[in-house]
Amino acid sequence: MSRPGTPADLVRQRALTALHRFLHPTVGGPRGMGWPFDTDLSSAAVHELLAVVEGVDHVSEVVLFAADPATGERFGRGGELLRVGKDALFLSCRHQVVVR
Repeated sequence: MSRPGTPADLVRQRALTALHRFLHPTVGGPRGMGWPFDTDLSSAAVHELLAVVEGVDHVSEVVLFAADPATGERFGRGGELLRVGKDALFLSCRHQVVVR
C-alpha cells in the first residue's frame, strides 16, 4: 500500500526497480555486491527490501515463484523460500507488484 499522496504508479515503479536491482546476479544480493552462490531467497528478505522503498506504507504479502527467465513461465506453487543450487544465482524475471 502506498502512503497517502504518493501516486501508486510511482510506488510500483520504485518497487520494481528495487526488485530488479536486488535480484541482479552481479550487483544485487543482500549486500549489493553481487548475488552469492548457494544463497536462498526468502519472502522475508523481499518484504524488508520493499518496506523501505520510498512511498511504501506497508507490504501485505510476498509470494516467490521459480520461473523460466526466457519465457517468464512459473514452476510449481508460490512460497516463502526459493532455493538455488550451489552453482546457481538468482536472476530477476517477472514481478507482479500491486499497489493500492
